[in-house]
Amino acid sequence: MTRVLIEDLSYFLASNIGKPISFSKMCGMMNSRGIKISVPTLERYFFIMKDTFLFFDIRIFSYKVKDQLQYPRKIYAMDPGFANLSGFKFSEGIGRSMENLVAVELLMIKSVSPLLEIYYWKDYQHREVDFVLKNGLRIEQLIQVTYAGSREDIATRETKALVKAGEELQCDDLLVITWDYESDDGAIRFLPLWKWLLCHLTLDT
Repeated sequence: MTRVLIEDLSYFLASNIGKPISFSKMCGMMNSRGIKISVPTLERYFFIMKDTFLFFDIRIFSYKVKDQLQYPRKIYAMDPGFANLSGFKFSEGIGRSMENLVAVELLMIKSVSPLLEIYYWKDYQHREVDFVLKNGLRIEQLIQVTYAGSREDIATRETKALVKAGEELQCDDLLVITWDYESDDGAIRFLPLWKWLLCHLTLDT
């Protein structure tokens, strides 16, 4: 039963990279399939996977710790290739793979910057920003990731969410990481993924 549980949990997580996931809903899904497990046990299995560097999670940004603990977490694979190999895909999912890659890079940056904290942001209207970077007491940067090759391809909802979050969190460093589109309109910067990764690689070395 343990092996089936681990396999099902890995399959589910790898199939839902970058999506807010509730452990209570996961528990209900598994119980409906005849796999009897409690939420604390399911969380314990996830943290074992986290400790073995298969997956990691980020919490929602809130000034209330209670909200951070009870709201769904976004799950990412430490190795994006593992998610592509193990998860269910019904489309290319390049945008999710890009987001996972950015999440892994941010986690590496965090490992050498202890004050850096990584969150996601979502409001009651379901507007969402992929990454909120908090350094000490200050919100340092907001990042949206999208598979887009031109300004026209970037969904309005993504930039609106970024601007809304910037206003709410009092942050004016707004970045959209794209596939190959680059621009700076004064309010939001658009930077290709390869260039963003190269900038951080240069800093790391």
